[in-house]
Amino acid sequence: MVLELIEQWKTDFGGRYPALVAGYSWLEGRGYRFPRRKERAQEEAVVREAQQHHQSRVWQLKRQQVDRERARVVPEMEATIEEMERIFEILVPTLDAFRFEEDEEKPIVEESVLQRSANSEPFNADHEASEDEDVEWEDVKDSSVPQDDDVADGDEDDDVEWEDADARGHATDNDESDPMQLMDINDIVQAYGLGSSSYQLTISIPTTVCERSSENEVLFRHLSDSVLQIRKRFLPLVTDWLGVISAPDADADAESSAELHATAVQLRGLRDRLQTATLKWEDLVKESDRKRFASVRPSVVSLPVTAYDGTRAPSARARRRHRRHVVL
Repeated sequence: MVLELIEQWKTDFGGRYPALVAGYSWLEGRGYRFPRRKERAQEEAVVREAQQHHQSRVWQLKRQQVDRERARVVPEMEATIEEMERIFEILVPTLDAFRFEEDEEKPIVEESVLQRSANSEPFNADHEASEDEDVEWEDVKDSSVPQDDDVADGDEDDDVEWEDADARGHATDNDESDPMQLMDINDIVQAYGLGSSSYQLTISIPTTVCERSSENEVLFRHLSDSVLQIRKRFLPLVTDWLGVISAPDADADAESSAELHATAVQLRGLRDRLQTATLKWEDLVKESDRKRFASVRPSVVSLPVTAYDGTRAPSARARRRHRRHVVL
């Protein structure tokens, strides 16, 4: 305690009082060992700083290694996930498989309509011309214009009362014979459909999972190999990458920290996608096995009557057990 106090005085007041420095040197020459806590603290700080710098350098090299591995392996992971998703769509169809883009269908429809109308115009012109050539026109007398015979017979028809007839009477007769006039709204909807878009269309899609068979054995085997590769290689590798990227770095600046955070978010998303693919495989296998085992009928095994006979002699094992209990 005294040596520590003298050492503290020498550090604080040695420049003002040379006698303290001389006394400290004399005691040190006599063999007294001072604690030297300040020097030790400085040495420890230097060592700690060197260790931190070395650790930062190690993490930097590891991150560079992670970047090289990501550039090489991540495309393979993406390809594996995409292949598995395509196989899942084949085995378990979803609504996305029946969805078409309107932008892709619209130009095709417009082009076909224009081409059809262009082809139909010359046909209509030729058809009308041929119809005009085949028609034989006859002279029709207009009843509204008085003829010579009508004027001559006018005196005889004075007592007859004439009624005005509609020139379009035959059109009304045709309208009455229209089948739509005799149909109610339900018959019209069933025959011609709805005229508005305010209706619902229900499409029934089977929700059953495709059962494993010899026809799709190749697909199931490919999925099994992909899942094995994900579990044994991809997931451990992504976990190691996250451990390196998420490690704290005291020497990293704000820009480097933001870049590391973005990389960690991407790796977590990739890990979630890999885990989702494995979970889909597990659900597919469980459902397929459940359907396969459900189709197997349970078999009943009947034992002979002698198996239930209580008068039979006990076995050798039962006799030994009984003998052991008797000895005890």
